[in-house]
Amino acid sequence: FCTMYTALPFFGFLLACVLADDTLNLVKITNANPSTAKCIDGSAPAYYFREGTGAGADKWFIFYEGGAWCVTLQECYERSLIYSGSSNPYAPTLVLDYGFFSTNRTVNPLFYNWNVAYLKYCDGGSFSGDNDTVTYYNGNPLYFRGFKITQAIRNSLVGKGLRGATDVVISGCSAGGLAAYLQLDW
Repeated sequence: FCTMYTALPFFGFLLACVLADDTLNLVKITNANPSTAKCIDGSAPAYYFREGTGAGADKWFIFYEGGAWCVTLQECYERSLIYSGSSNPYAPTLVLDYGFFSTNRTVNPLFYNWNVAYLKYCDGGSFSGDNDTVTYYNGNPLYFRGFKITQAIRNSLVGKGLRGATDVVISGCSAGGLAAYLQLDW
């Protein structure tokens, strides 16, 4: 939501507003036990975060990203090479300026000023895998540790104030929607 005027052309003004308010910052979980929480390729799990403000400072919107499952080892290996199985290609920031993610009070009157955690999906199994062993496919290590990813992110969010939350909404889409249902009690 923008309250200032600028000398930039209209689209420059709009972009400045989106970047100022609707940007979430990448948080990689690097302090988790290295043998536990990992994306399929072994990289660190991650989420994007924007701190709440004003009356929303103690309220949380947690969103599990979706993206289908990998079913075969070949599918999981292929996934490990891209953003849906590795945190390596994640950008340092993510702009979410729509729907429940928007900071525009008119667009999003319920959650515009809440803390937002956008959990990146990199495990291929709805954040539910709990396998401590390493699986190899054609000599390449694959990790199925989605539940441990959820635990590590939860611990990180507690450090950002989740423990003192007055309101929490947990959501997701596709495989992330299933994760929201499966992980609701954490």
